[in-house]
Amino acid sequence: MAKINLRSRTGYLHGQPTRKLSLEGTAASFKGQRESVSVTNLSKTGMLLETSAPLSVGEPLSILFPEGETRNASIVWAAETIFACEFEKALSIATIRKVQLQSPPEPRADEEAVTSETLGARIKRLRRERGFGVDHFASQIGVSRPTLWKWEKGTVSPRQNMVQTIARVLGVPERELLYGKRPDMVQDEARQVTAFDASSSVIASKKVEIAQLIGVDPHRVRILIET
Repeated sequence: MAKINLRSRTGYLHGQPTRKLSLEGTAASFKGQRESVSVTNLSKTGMLLETSAPLSVGEPLSILFPEGETRNASIVWAAETIFACEFEKALSIATIRKVQLQSPPEPRADEEAVTSETLGARIKRLRRERGFGVDHFASQIGVSRPTLWKWEKGTVSPRQNMVQTIARVLGVPERELLYGKRPDMVQDEARQVTAFDASSSVIASKKVEIAQLIGVDPHRVRILIET
């Protein structure tokens, strides 16, 4: 995780005002308005960022690495909340390792199996499963893209009325959106489907018996079940 300032007043690069991006762990090295950044890929020549900060292609960045090392960079590609930036000067392996030490360790496979899915992660997964882009889905539920991004990252949570709207647009029960599907819920659904299939088979055979008894076509027999 990193922090980026929202105002371009930290300096100039090639005549353009720059934003400062701090990779010094969770604490940013500047004051004022700032936004969270997730560094999803880091190499010698550049890195891939995910943030709701209003970045644009061609925008210069001043990147602060651990122990005070800095690099100038610029945004070379953007897609919704994903941005790729390229360093003016390549990083050393030592610098990359320092950044990695600031990041939380990756969970082991057995830890991932027992880690519960957060509400934000569930919203993101369901949105992607239904083929909704960030901008499209945000417009469907009536919020801005940065708000949706913050929900999915887990920095803030939607209010109850918005949870109802999100569940409706995603086509899932509100309880499932909030808590996910427990194994017992999945088993219950499977039992219900099995019971329904068995009931349908019994009803179909009874319709044939009734039709033969009164001498009509089975398709003309209707069975009404009141509960």
